[in-house]
Parts: sequence; C-alpha cells; structure tokens
Amino acid sequence: MIKKISNVEFRSVLSKPLLWVLFFITLRLILLFKAKDIDSHLGGEDGDRYLNEAMNLIKYEIFAYINADPPLPSAYDMPLYPFWLAGLILITNNIDTAVVMASVMNCIFFGFASFAIYRLSLQLLKNKMIGLLSIIIFSSFPETYPYTIYYMPDILFLALFTWSLFFLIDYFQYYSNKDRKSTRLNSSHVSESRMPSS
Repeated sequence: MIKKISNVEFRSVLSKPLLWVLFFITLRLILLFKAKDIDSHLGGEDGDRYLNEAMNLIKYEIFAYINADPPLPSAYDMPLYPFWLAGLILITNNIDTAVVMASVMNCIFFGFASFAIYRLSLQLLKNKMIGLLSIIIFSSFPETYPYTIYYMPDILFLALFTWSLFFLIDYFQYYSNKDRKSTRLNSSHVSESRMPSS
C-alpha cells in the first residue's frame, strides 16, 4: 500500500539543500547527454583551445594552444584547466571520453558552487529559506547551463571562487586558522583557473 505524504513531510523534503543541488546536477547531466546526442562537439566557444593546450602538454610538454609540429610556447590561458584536461586524457586514453568526463565534472563543480552559494547566504543572512531560494535562483540562471555542459573552465572557476568567498567571510566571522588556510588555497586555485579579464 502506498503511504500518503503529508504537506509537512513534503515541505521537509523540499527544505533540504543537498536535494536541490542534486536535482540541478541531474538536470544538467540530462541536458549534457541530450546535447551530446544532438551535437557530439562539446567545445563551446573556446573549449577546443583548452583541448589543444592539453594535447600539446601531453605530446610536447609545451604550453601552447596552436596545433603545430612542434608548437611554440604561445598559450596565454591560465594553466589549471588545460592541466586538468590533460590529466583526464591520460587517465582515459581517449579524447572523446575525457571531454565527456570534463563536462560531467563541470556539472559536479556546479553542484559545489551552488552549495557554496547556499552556505554563503545562510552565513550572511541566517535564514535557511533564503539559502534555498538562493540555490534555486543561482541554478536557474540561464547562462550557467551552456558553461556547465561545455568543457570550459568557467564553472571550475565559479566553484573555486564561491568557496573561497565563503571561507573568507567565515574567517572574518570566527578568525579560524582552518578558514584562513582554506581561503588561501582556494584563492590560489582561483587565480590559476581563469584569467581575471575574461
């Protein structure tokens, strides 16, 4: 027999932030695989440039975005994402699989970013419902969908930046040594993941 769910139980389920995060990650994963069925190219605007840099790192151990044999050091991007892609390519031994894995990881990084937004709003405003609303608004922003699906560093940057901001505010509230170290670590990765002018 099916148990009837009361309004209180239903609201209790809806008030769980991790369920909202998992819902939006799942939604992005569904869109990713639908987009992959429509168009197998997940490079977006400049994903191919990062893929070229990763391939040149593997083949020639040179940080270059131009396909040449051998390429000259010419990359002007920050190195974290090309190194990340190169690692995925080395792990999978297949460029197509690595590209899909990078897009799946972008969806998971987006989940980390949306949970950081929840924690930030909870930390600043001390209101769980506003925190949940911030996840919904943040995750519903249309521009985040293509940047999550394509293998580009924007979502990795966003996740690192939001957590860095959370740890910074937490440090100023509690002066915890752990938060200070976490802020430094995340900030250093933020600066290596994306150029500030882009």
